[in-house]
Amino acid sequence: MMTYSQRLVFNMVRGFFVVLFWAVVLFLWLVLWLSLPAAQGQERATRPAAHKVEVRKLLVLGAVQAGMETWDMHQTREHWLEARRDGGWFHEAQPITRALLPHPGLLYGQVALSAVATTWLSYRMGQSRRGWVRRLRWMPQAVQIGASAQGVAYSRVNWHPRRWR
Repeated sequence: MMTYSQRLVFNMVRGFFVVLFWAVVLFLWLVLWLSLPAAQGQERATRPAAHKVEVRKLLVLGAVQAGMETWDMHQTREHWLEARRDGGWFHEAQPITRALLPHPGLLYGQVALSAVATTWLSYRMGQSRRGWVRRLRWMPQAVQIGASAQGVAYSRVNWHPRRWR
C-alpha cells in the first residue's frame, strides 16, 4: 500500500510522462506535416534512387543502444532480486520486462532483439526514397538509447533498498 506522499509523487511523475508523450507525438506530427510535398510544382520520380546507407554509424548506434539497454536491464533485475530477497516492494512499468524478470536469459534476449530490430528499421529508413525519412533514420535508435538512459537514471536516483533495523 502506498502512502499519500508516494501516490502524490507517482501521479506527478506519471503526469510528466503523459505530457512528454504528447509533446513527442506533436513534434512527430509537425515533422510529418512539414515534410509533405507542396501541391504545386513537384513531380514524382519515376524510379527510386539507390541510397547509400552508412552502416558503420548504424552499427555504432546499435552497439550503444545494446549497451544502454543491457545496463538498464541488469540494474532493473538487480533491484527486483534485492526487493524479492528483502521482502520489499518493486514495480516495473513495462509489461514485457515485468513478465521476463524471473527469466534472465529471455530478459537479455529481449535486449538483443530490440537492438537488432531498431538497427534494421534504421537501415531500411536510410534506404527510403523519401528524403525526410532518410534524414530521420537515426531516430529509432536514439529514442531507445534515451529511454534506456532515462531508466538507468531514474533507477539510480529513486531506488532505496530496504534497510533492516
